[in-house]
Amino acid sequence: MSTDIDTLRLNARIDEGTGPAIVMLHGINSDGGDWRTVIDTIGQGYRFVAFDLLGFGDSPKPLDIDYSADEHARVIENTLLDLGVDEPFLLVGYSLGGDIALRYASTYPERLRRLFLLDAPFYLPPEYLKLSSTGLRYLYEIVSQKLWGLLATSKQKDNFLYKFASGLGSKALEDAFHADDIPTHWEIMSKNLENTVNKATWVDDLPKLTMPVVHAIGVRDAIVKVGQAPALQAIKPDLEIRRIGGLAADHMTLWNMPERVAEEILRDEVRELNVVWRGGQGEPMLFLHGLRDPATAWLPAAEALAASYDVAVVDLLGFGDSPAPLSLHYSLSDHVAAVLGTVDALWGQNRPVTMVGEGLGATVALGCAATDGSRVARIVAFSAGLLEPGTNLDSIATDTSAAQAVALREMLQKLADTHRSRSKSPEAIEARVVPLLRSADNAMLATDSAALLAHVEAPVLFVSPSDDDLTAAGYLARVAAEHDGWEAVTVPGARGLQYRDPVAAVRAIAPDDSAALARAEKAAPYAGAAEGDLLVSA
Repeated sequence: MSTDIDTLRLNARIDEGTGPAIVMLHGINSDGGDWRTVIDTIGQGYRFVAFDLLGFGDSPKPLDIDYSADEHARVIENTLLDLGVDEPFLLVGYSLGGDIALRYASTYPERLRRLFLLDAPFYLPPEYLKLSSTGLRYLYEIVSQKLWGLLATSKQKDNFLYKFASGLGSKALEDAFHADDIPTHWEIMSKNLENTVNKATWVDDLPKLTMPVVHAIGVRDAIVKVGQAPALQAIKPDLEIRRIGGLAADHMTLWNMPERVAEEILRDEVRELNVVWRGGQGEPMLFLHGLRDPATAWLPAAEALAASYDVAVVDLLGFGDSPAPLSLHYSLSDHVAAVLGTVDALWGQNRPVTMVGEGLGATVALGCAATDGSRVARIVAFSAGLLEPGTNLDSIATDTSAAQAVALREMLQKLADTHRSRSKSPEAIEARVVPLLRSADNAMLATDSAALLAHVEAPVLFVSPSDDDLTAAGYLARVAAEHDGWEAVTVPGARGLQYRDPVAAVRAIAPDDSAALARAEKAAPYAGAAEGDLLVSA
């Protein structure tokens, strides 16, 4: 009876930590333990999952499958779903694992927030190589594939390589291959080389990728030639190629330079945001602003609540003085990773935080609770930026939620265009405008509200101003009624009420805190920013 691929599950050699997930795929003839030093170097703040790939380590080793990239990808996806990894994650693949990661990413692009490839072998047809050296490069491609083919077919041909591996060299190879059955392992290795490495379809897979992609290559790698990597950018122009230098930067970079590998993985992971203001003592409380108003808009309410809480106000990822890398898509997962990292820096991992957010900030707070519920004590969500499930953005004439979403996006585009027209430094402004628009598209409009809220266990208070036409107040009220400990209230006023009326804000956040209310009554409300100056500090 043939093996049913959909019944196979991988051994998760490492599954530890809390926070945004990083999934790691090892190279050939190895197992997930290869990532140990990299994981230890990255440190806390993530959930790390390192599999033994199909056919390796303690994962299944059926002999009646092809070990193709498609088969690997299906088994990885099924295993991840069983493990509850259902939020967009960072996928890291080394060598063979890189080719598998590429196929997974092209098959399930919506599952990833970033793809990081390390020394992943690729072979391109001559038309994709630079004309100045096409002959030599294509010759290298042919020779490399022939060498892989020699290894892949050596058992069937019973040549000297296989005779040595199964005879005199068996003991040494058992240790090197992490295997105690060289004949079986050789067959699995051969199929992986033939059907995943040799048949890697970069030309077809790269255009399907929608997430940021980095390919890091050791400058001394004899298998993956960094000089040929620019040809990949002709297929996917926004692919980032990174050169890892040093005497040890060969194909064994993962073993030779694990600390450097960890550094490269973390380069685009923003783990600490700019703290605009912090004050008070007591239980921690974090304020997260929306798309239209800066973090300073929260100061009147935050300073009042510092009478009873340890309060921090931060610039979200890409806003104010926080990092704004253009390589990110500013998905909800990107924002969540940055906020949880900031929470760690401010209060450590063992103190649950009350998160107060408006618009985008409210969505990010809910994302934090969905990602790691132990870190969030309570959420107060003003004008939560959630679309009602089933909203069709093309049906603005008949769908109120769609009309609200499109109106929000058009407002933000107008603000961005206004700021661009006034700027004397286009590059600096793009570094701020791009995060704004990407956050609107990828963290708010692209978020599946029902899936997000299904993972939130912390108490939630939705606060919707009565004159706020952009918030789906009716949907939020229905959702709150379905959850114990959740509540939805409508308060008099327009969107941004919590900034202009600190008393109303404090009354919603901490209605029984008389000291904070007294401070709020004396506070000067946020006056608002001039149109076009709402987005940036630069």
